[in-house]
Amino acid sequence: MGTPPTVVDWEEILPNLHVGEATIVLELSEREGLSGYSKLEVVRKMKELRAKGMKIAVDDIGKGYSGLHTLAMVEPDFVKIDRDLVKDIEVDSYRQHMMRALIEYWKQQNVHIIAEGIETESEWSFFKTLGVRYFQGYYFHKPNLVKHVEAIS
Repeated sequence: MGTPPTVVDWEEILPNLHVGEATIVLELSEREGLSGYSKLEVVRKMKELRAKGMKIAVDDIGKGYSGLHTLAMVEPDFVKIDRDLVKDIEVDSYRQHMMRALIEYWKQQNVHIIAEGIETESEWSFFKTLGVRYFQGYYFHKPNLVKHVEAIS
């Protein structure tokens, strides 16, 4: 599969994409983690990418791989709340309080919030009520193969 692109690789890749850097969101997965990098390296690389106009997203918020440490280093433009925190949130007061606090913080920092894995109206309603504007999940539509997507649109 190869090594993921580094900041230096983007210099070679971007001209072939035929899109502006400002339209690119680089998604980092907590699953992969940033433990192999120092805080200084991560901060420097994020600044380089942002200087090119790219946005940064952190996926899998709530999976527990590197959590708040990753968020503090990356200072993402987007966060994607993992299904593990979304599922059955309407009956879990601890997670409700945690999500309220985090969402309020992210909104103050102008971070775009995406709730992933929404499967029920009550999950959607909880996050929508808190001001989350972006959602993914079976509640909206199950995944399709590309050929089926073209038929839907």
